[in-house]
Amino acid sequence: MLTGLKTLIERFANSTSTDDLFDSINAVYRDADRDPELKGWFRHMNQYVRKCLKQQGYILRDEATEEWNKLYDQGEFLLRDRYRNHTDRVVDEIKFLTHQFDEDEQNKAFGQAMQKLFLDLGNDENGKPTFKPHLLKDLSEVILP
Repeated sequence: MLTGLKTLIERFANSTSTDDLFDSINAVYRDADRDPELKGWFRHMNQYVRKCLKQQGYILRDEATEEWNKLYDQGEFLLRDRYRNHTDRVVDEIKFLTHQFDEDEQNKAFGQAMQKLFLDLGNDENGKPTFKPHLLKDLSEVILP
């Protein structure tokens, strides 16, 4: 599954390899294997996110805010101080890939085609907004399936 995801990302990113990104992420995982505090922070963050998603109303409670503030402060220290070089590398790799997404000719063509489609769907021949139910039907019954 990860190989498929990697291939998909690379195809959309101007056929740019994601090896450096995954290497930078793996460096953080290796750090966590050697540092119980970092590993515990990742585990606690995972538990917090799951609690927010699973326990109805938890996210609205003061307890959730207090827990988040502690996680944030500890994460700020770990990721922006102790492991700053590794964190910066991950961010730099993500920025690079994002730039490659923007540079990909097929992505540009797709974006232009989508823009034209929505202009055609929502505007008449004079460029004035209008509703075209027959095009919406085409979109939902032909294009999307």
